[in-house]
Amino acid sequence: MSEKPSTSRERIIPIEMEGDENRVEGIKEAEMGSGEPSTSKSRKERIVPIQIEAEDSSDENKAKEAATNLDTNDPEEKTKPTNLKSNALPKVNVKEKIILVVDSAEDEKFTPFWQINGQERKPFDMLKYAVAVFLNHKHSMDKKHEYAVAILTANNVSWVVDFTNKIDEIISKLEEIKSCQTEDIFQLNSLFELICQKVQVPRLCKMEDIIFPPPYIVRTVLLYGRSYTMPTLLENKEIQELLKSPYFILDVLMTHETIDEDNNCNKIFNVLQNLDVKGYSYFLSVGRDAKTLLYSMGKLLGHPLQRPRQELANYAIQPK
Repeated sequence: MSEKPSTSRERIIPIEMEGDENRVEGIKEAEMGSGEPSTSKSRKERIVPIQIEAEDSSDENKAKEAATNLDTNDPEEKTKPTNLKSNALPKVNVKEKIILVVDSAEDEKFTPFWQINGQERKPFDMLKYAVAVFLNHKHSMDKKHEYAVAILTANNVSWVVDFTNKIDEIISKLEEIKSCQTEDIFQLNSLFELICQKVQVPRLCKMEDIIFPPPYIVRTVLLYGRSYTMPTLLENKEIQELLKSPYFILDVLMTHETIDEDNNCNKIFNVLQNLDVKGYSYFLSVGRDAKTLLYSMGKLLGHPLQRPRQELANYAIQPK
């Protein structure tokens, strides 16, 4: 897959989708670049990330953009899923059961994350920090949501925290987990089979043309951090039903090394994109920049039943 240098630059601003007084403020921790977060507080054509016109289009910047931005277009032209209308589901702020799937594996020769203060962090440590920031902001927006944590190891997945809204306990448990090495292939069946065991997804309740809100929805946020390990999935009936369920949402945020011919960044991202069969998921890619990672986590704060489809999302600042 050829990589074309981009002449544009990302501007990423979290959506304010739920909560009245407690709005997303751009994740201030990203501007600090240091310190720990407080624990109190279609198939489709994707536009990932959304680009705006660059102020500097020098050859050096073009080369840098080409090395950090994934090719988010599928190799073959595909149409968006049409099994559900874009406005078919009720736009209600029902309870979310969010499964945070954090990849603990680090590539053998990884590049650390660069922070705005000049300090560096290992990839898994940065993911844990980003999850803590996400939890604090999401919890401040609506305290009824519950969170579970699953950890991807070298070739398996472990369920380490069951559903709870006690974010302090989740963050403490995450800090105890250590990183591991990668393998050539990661089988995603282990992840989805575990999800099917741990939670039941509500069924669509419809009477004539009226769709009733579910008691809750299940959202999985997959934080995949490998640039060489190809994810694979052998679908069975149970997994197919899970992925097709209107009240199961799979969001993916992939962190990766600088893109070159030696790694599989684009191939991995295409595999992960193809997991979405409904068109409701968000897919984000981030290089080794801490600020961009935290802003991308901010994009995932919005409620899946209230946020726009990703290709329609607009993060530009509008003048008054």
